[in-house]
Amino acid sequence: MNARMFRANGKFGFVDENGHIVIEPRFDDAHLHYRGDPYHVHLNNKVGLVSQKGRIVVEPQFDSIGEFCCNGLSRVSLNEKWGYIDRQGKVAINFDFDSADDFNENGLAKVQVNGKYGLINTLAQFVIKPEYDYFSDLAHKNVDGWRLVRKGDKWSCINSEGREQTTGLDHCYGSFYRDGWTECDLAGCGRAGWARVACGGRTGAYNTRNWGIIDKAGNTILEPTFDYIGCFGTHPLAPVRKDGKGGYINRDGQLVIALELDVAGDFNPKGLALVKKNGKYCFINQTGVPAQELEYDYVSEFNEKGYALAMKRGRWTCIDEEAREGGDLTLAFTRDHHGVAPIYVGGKYGLIDREGRTILEPQMDYIFWNYGDSDYEQFLMIEKNFKRGFIDHKGQIVISPKFDLASSRWINGLAWVKLNDKYGYIDQSGNFIIQPMFDGCENFQENGLAWVQVGHKYGLINQVGAFIIQPMFDGCENFQENGLAWVQVGHKYGLINQVGAFIIQPIIDFYNEFQKNGLARIAVNGKYGLVSNKGLWVLKPEFDYIGDFQENGFAEFRKGDKWGCINSEGRSQSDLRTCS
Repeated sequence: MNARMFRANGKFGFVDENGHIVIEPRFDDAHLHYRGDPYHVHLNNKVGLVSQKGRIVVEPQFDSIGEFCCNGLSRVSLNEKWGYIDRQGKVAINFDFDSADDFNENGLAKVQVNGKYGLINTLAQFVIKPEYDYFSDLAHKNVDGWRLVRKGDKWSCINSEGREQTTGLDHCYGSFYRDGWTECDLAGCGRAGWARVACGGRTGAYNTRNWGIIDKAGNTILEPTFDYIGCFGTHPLAPVRKDGKGGYINRDGQLVIALELDVAGDFNPKGLALVKKNGKYCFINQTGVPAQELEYDYVSEFNEKGYALAMKRGRWTCIDEEAREGGDLTLAFTRDHHGVAPIYVGGKYGLIDREGRTILEPQMDYIFWNYGDSDYEQFLMIEKNFKRGFIDHKGQIVISPKFDLASSRWINGLAWVKLNDKYGYIDQSGNFIIQPMFDGCENFQENGLAWVQVGHKYGLINQVGAFIIQPMFDGCENFQENGLAWVQVGHKYGLINQVGAFIIQPIIDFYNEFQKNGLARIAVNGKYGLVSNKGLWVLKPEFDYIGDFQENGFAEFRKGDKWGCINSEGRSQSDLRTCS
């Protein structure tokens, strides 16, 4: 059985299967990267290794340690230089590099020397000399092993043997397309051996770059003049965009649908793509022929079921991915609130019903969607001109947008709102039941009480605004089902009941949430204990460590140099395997 990691007094150590400490708790952090790898342990901003049997492999001395690759080597850094160590912690490759990547399955790693990139093997021999200003990641290659590199202002393709072919494109980025891929990343370009390249701008800043296509022999298939080039996937066409207009290219790189579309979408699994021209939408097939006339005023995104909402001649309809109309309109609803759904047209939100009638014209900046079965589902919160209000399920505005903030949750007919930097509570007619006088507040709880903030202190009010507990706490949490709540006094925590009486005095340094067994782990002056959800001490805070309870009902503990397992009743036994 492998050693176990434990924490005591803020430090990490290790114990064996019998609970004997094999490494005293002295590390600032400890974690396991991958199963089978050693533990990474941290001390004074340095990293070392501990085997899974609990043996020190390397004392913390490196700035960072990577994962161990299939060849048994891991990259490590020390004093801003990189090298490699083996699983025994011995330096296998000296710290000669400015940066270093993990070795791949072929035993090659990309390294940087004096700002230039090359490839080494596991013997630290340069397979490709470090003379490139850019070298694509080893994962970014086509089926023949070609990668994109740059030397000076010239780009070329290179394989793992160092054979190079010049492209003639300068300052570009891309990676080759693997034939047969059906999903697209930077590599989705038509044929095996083709690459999309994005010239100029920052890496990842697609909107500032010019896109083109090259082949692995360095030939320019499509000049880098487009604002964007999309994916072919399994389809014969791919969308392109330039100067705000879209079109489509074929797998030979020819522009077969002119750049005159307002929207040029990707092809869906049924072989259709949504396009927009002169304010109207339609679908085209894989040959670029429209599947119908430009007849839709609006088409939403398709939902997970493969349906979308479409506006046609003033009426809403449901369409599927084959451009067929009709059927239950709710199939296209992404959200449903008492039979109505949101629409988003022209940058504004509105509502339609199940029959496709517009019951709220698109005019809102946002509609906040509620979930659940409580009474706050009766209303939807809206935002317009940075003010919030509420509408009902008929699309009628019941509380006009006039609040700076508001809660979308109504409890016992009340919701909090913010107006002129103060918080109060309104009823479902928008009238203030409790005037805005607080610096912060929470929703009312099912017990009819709510926490409010006055200055930097928290107190408890009832539904008419009377204080049950005056503002006196530095922090608070909602009441549990047992009628108790955690509160903070200074830097300590305690448990109170609903009239503010302390069940456990504020002596606790930190606490965990109550677990399924009704117990919460707490710490007082560096010692651990257990508290029940009735506010009773199950274990006094006199343990050096208590772990989480497992599914079998046991948790690890340490008291002095003794380890064991403990159940939810506080009974202990020494066999650590019981805790597994």
